[in-house]
Amino acid sequence: MLPAHRPSAPPSVFRRRRPAAEPAGDAAAASWLRRLARLYWRRRLLLGGAMVAAVAAAFVIVQKVPPRFQSSATVMLDPRQHTVIDIPQVVTPFRPDELAVESEIQVMLSQDLARTVIAATGVDRSPEFNPAVERQQDAAGPDDPGSPLTQLKAGIGAAAAWARSTLGGDDPPSPERDSRRDELIMLQRFAKALEVRPVGRSRVIGVSFTARDPDLAAAVANAVVDAYLAQQSTGRIRETERANGWLRQRAQELRAEAAKAQKAYTDRMTAAQSTAGVDQQLLRDQLLDINRTLAVTEADLTAARSRRAQLETLLDAGRLEPLADMARSETMQAIRLRLVDLQRDLADRSGRLGPLHPSVTAIAAQIRSTRASLADEARRLVADARADEAALENRAGSLRASAEDHQRELRQQQDATADVATLEREAKSTEDLYNTFLTRFKETSAGTLAPPEAWMVSRAQPAADPVFPNTALLLGFAGIAALGLAGAGVTLREMLHTGLRSADEVEANFGLRGLGLSPALPRRLSGRAVVEDLLRHPRSAFAESVRIIVSNAIGPLRPDMGAQVVSVCSACPHEGKSTLVAASATLLAMSGFRVLVIDADMRGPSQHGLFAVPNRYGLSDDLHAAAEAMTGNALVLDELMPEPAVDTVTGVHVLTGGLAGAADTRGPMYLGHAERLGDLIGGYRRSYDVILLDMPPCMPVADARVFAGLSDRCLFVTRWLSTPAGTVRTALGELQAAGVDIAGLALLQVDVREHAAYEYGDSGLYHRHSRYYSHP
Repeated sequence: MLPAHRPSAPPSVFRRRRPAAEPAGDAAAASWLRRLARLYWRRRLLLGGAMVAAVAAAFVIVQKVPPRFQSSATVMLDPRQHTVIDIPQVVTPFRPDELAVESEIQVMLSQDLARTVIAATGVDRSPEFNPAVERQQDAAGPDDPGSPLTQLKAGIGAAAAWARSTLGGDDPPSPERDSRRDELIMLQRFAKALEVRPVGRSRVIGVSFTARDPDLAAAVANAVVDAYLAQQSTGRIRETERANGWLRQRAQELRAEAAKAQKAYTDRMTAAQSTAGVDQQLLRDQLLDINRTLAVTEADLTAARSRRAQLETLLDAGRLEPLADMARSETMQAIRLRLVDLQRDLADRSGRLGPLHPSVTAIAAQIRSTRASLADEARRLVADARADEAALENRAGSLRASAEDHQRELRQQQDATADVATLEREAKSTEDLYNTFLTRFKETSAGTLAPPEAWMVSRAQPAADPVFPNTALLLGFAGIAALGLAGAGVTLREMLHTGLRSADEVEANFGLRGLGLSPALPRRLSGRAVVEDLLRHPRSAFAESVRIIVSNAIGPLRPDMGAQVVSVCSACPHEGKSTLVAASATLLAMSGFRVLVIDADMRGPSQHGLFAVPNRYGLSDDLHAAAEAMTGNALVLDELMPEPAVDTVTGVHVLTGGLAGAADTRGPMYLGHAERLGDLIGGYRRSYDVILLDMPPCMPVADARVFAGLSDRCLFVTRWLSTPAGTVRTALGELQAAGVDIAGLALLQVDVREHAAYEYGDSGLYHRHSRYYSHP
């Protein structure tokens, strides 16, 4: 087996490391802007051509567009607000100036006023606004049938006719419907050409009209103002007549309401005469005294109720002594003292004479009689408490009834007074309003019209210069727009590129060393022509770039080092991997090294075509034969080792891919023969200085993940600005998971001029050197 070189801890391809030279913050933004500026400078011909083409096209279009002229007149809304009647007091509240100006603008833009102006100025006879006149003029024949505008109109008309006939069929002709449609179109064109807006923050309104005829534009602007002023005068007359009629009707209604209010006031005064002599203040004082007495009575009633409840409780429990203490009755106290004396006397005599002595028995009878008297006195006290409580309840009820009577009488007095005052005010206000309306009606009927609220400040004059098209503005806008769109396209194309651009990005994305960049070859160089071109031009830019990549990947070669086995891998097909292997082998052989190329891409071998050697018996055939000859005993290496073919021109030995790999339909049959390939490589090490393995792409097939680990190091390549970085990261991860020592990553098929537009460390120098070493 091979003594393969393995690093102790291969670098991870999933880390993203910031290069030391990369700026940060504002410096990064400045670097990005410089790079973008250089990109635009590289695309200056494209940007300039787009701008020139857009300006030329805009100039041609401007020359074909008929000019349009604009004239303006101004009208002033009188800030004195003369009115035939005092509208703020009679009809509506005063409106702010902004709303008033906007309302007058909408009046000037109304369709009724537009019809008046169109009929007065002859706009309906202009083909610019009236589609019927335009059709008649077109039917008479255009001045320039070959002009682009005429052809465009004809094409649009034909397309519209075809759409009507195809989708819904042509409607039967209707002159009335066509006339209404023409009028609507004419009004729309008129409204589009008319512009009415306030002048600054003032009450002056500017009226502008745009037309191809400058005299017509001035006439229409003046006619709009004249029609508006005439409409205002007519409206004021109608407003005065309508206001007089309304004031007359309102005065009659108010007169009836005033009479009704006066009658209600009189009737209420008559009804209030019965209570007119009662003093309301006396009623309030009496009600206050009653409320105070009622409060005291209710407090006494609460205390009596509580005392009665406690006495009843003690009486029911038979606790006469606490009852006597609570009642504070002198009679009960005397009875208690008598009872105490009898009990003491009974105890004394019972001890001396015995319980059956007649005097003891007499004292016991007195004790029983005294206790009965005490109980009777307790019941009498409870009955007195109940009587006191009932008396207080009756007194409180009487006071409440008296308070309610006084309150009702006082409320009646207050309501009567309030009704009389309200009716008096209503009658007076109705009478005042009636007098006011009657006075205004007399004034408006006998007065004259006030001066107009609007008047013309300046009349419109025919314009000398057109407002459209503005040639300088349109050409400038076309140039700037074309430049912006072209720049956006260049920027978008730059942002959509997901591939790698330079060694800086390789290190930043994968933490791998960038081995170098190889320029793209002309289309005429493919297959064997690549090797022949290297032989003819060994100092070309492509040859120098391959030397840089090989030296960075392998390092210096010495005879005592033994054969160096290098596998060349890529993520996807068509990355330039096989071409790089052939070019590296050719240049190494030209330098005197013994080189063997093993075409391990057995499904799609290509090295036999690059070196012009036959592909009769190769690696896939050897592995297939080894599998067939496997009987359990060790294989004899010398007997099964295939003999590499020799390119007589370059001296490179090539072990081709063979025919079995492409013809095998069972799938990847070589996954279990890594040991056999390792034995082959070990046998070839004694005869060669460098062995290059042309691996299949990592993503489509699994062979590279199995065989790449047999090499001393792996040179990974990817196509410049083409293969996505995510795909490259996945392929590198698969190789590192298989234990492959990745020496670095090289970018192939670089567009030299486009690469120079990027501000990388190798951009400018690489471009200059590639021109110096370019093909003759």
